[in-house]
Amino acid sequence: MNPYKSILCICKLKLNEEGTTLELNLPFKIYGQNIVMQGKDITYRLNDLSNVNKEVLAKVDYCLEDMPGTDIKGEKVVAEAYAGNLGNDWKNIKKDLKYLKHYSVTKKNKLTTYDEEGTKIEYNGVDKDEVTKFCEWDVIEEAII
Repeated sequence: MNPYKSILCICKLKLNEEGTTLELNLPFKIYGQNIVMQGKDITYRLNDLSNVNKEVLAKVDYCLEDMPGTDIKGEKVVAEAYAGNLGNDWKNIKKDLKYLKHYSVTKKNKLTTYDEEGTKIEYNGVDKDEVTKFCEWDVIEEAII
């Protein structure tokens, strides 16, 4: 089985062939995606056509190598050369201004809760100002069937 890899990238939204919904404008085929725009997850809200040509941050999965006996082609060279590729190393990405432009939610934002009376309980740990991931990603070691 051939591996897939996840990367984060900056790209724009475009109309699909039918003109009915939006998709990522990427030069390589993807097999999974998570998309944020202005700090909000829009992965399952790609029917707002007013967002055509707007920039987004996306976590995408692509195939590294050709998969014999299928039409799945390896996209490693194209994906890694893509200008909007931020990679997948969280230590670097969390400091990248392109990432922060689209998703700058901190642990304080994410971990703040409310008690039974509706009183806000802010997270106040020493890491409260650390930026968080908008989704999880890893290198997928096996093909997804």
